[in-house]
Amino acid sequence: MRTYFMTSIVGFFLNWNSFWNNWNDTLKEKLDQIQSLERQLKEERNDKSEKKKKQVLELEKQKKLWEDIKGKQFVLLLALLKSCLDIIIFSNNPGVDLHAKYRGKKLNEGFHSICGILSASTVIYNNFPNAETK
Repeated sequence: MRTYFMTSIVGFFLNWNSFWNNWNDTLKEKLDQIQSLERQLKEERNDKSEKKKKQVLELEKQKKLWEDIKGKQFVLLLALLKSCLDIIIFSNNPGVDLHAKYRGKKLNEGFHSICGILSASTVIYNNFPNAETK
């Protein structure tokens, strides 16, 4: 059981790193690009040239990419949530018993069960939309 707990801690740090990198690098960079394009379009309101049409198309393309990145960020958030729940679950198992060691009593079994159900639900949610229909 200790290996499950250690693995869940490693998974938490890996998921946190992915979530943070996507948030700071990709998400903010794309938002800056969209805001820059919107500022350019506001400055050229009365312009009806081809250049403006291309800028509008580019803005729509960037907004579509923004939605895709936000979807990826949500999936990474669910993975981070699953890691947190797994740490709670495995910290209450025999051999680890962090709650018994530091609080003097084991974690409530009802809360332990809810964490397990939520952890499993995140996996089901992540896999369900990707299922192919026949």
